[in-house]
Amino acid sequence: MEGRTASDLTRWAAKLLEQRITTFEARYRRAERRGLDVESLHDLRTSARRLRGALEDIGPLVPYSRRNLRVSKRIGEATGDARDLAVLIARLQSYRALAGFRERREIDKLIETLERRERQALKDAKRLLQGCGKMKHPPKEVSA
Repeated sequence: MEGRTASDLTRWAAKLLEQRITTFEARYRRAERRGLDVESLHDLRTSARRLRGALEDIGPLVPYSRRNLRVSKRIGEATGDARDLAVLIARLQSYRALAGFRERREIDKLIETLERRERQALKDAKRLLQGCGKMKHPPKEVSA
């Protein structure tokens, strides 16, 4: 890091975190608008995971990182069950195409049960997301 100062590193870290927070917030708004459909839920979780990774790696260099890390972890926890169920349902639907008649009936019953659980998990996720709090952006003088 020859030629770079700690303030250069801090500005770089703040800029990266600002970008990750901005992306996360856009995905969050999209998920809210779309009612946490499968695609927006996946995008929200991916952006939260990327933000969480950056916060864990370089967060100590930038103000508000601990708070933002707590929020991003809460988002992951709040949406985890719904996403896991959506993935499982999709897998079962693809397996169904390969099954015989009796097996398809059993798979259909299982899918119905999982879809009920998924709807409840989505309701829970929506409720938890409302109370998660907002991200705090790095101060402008740090990221400038």
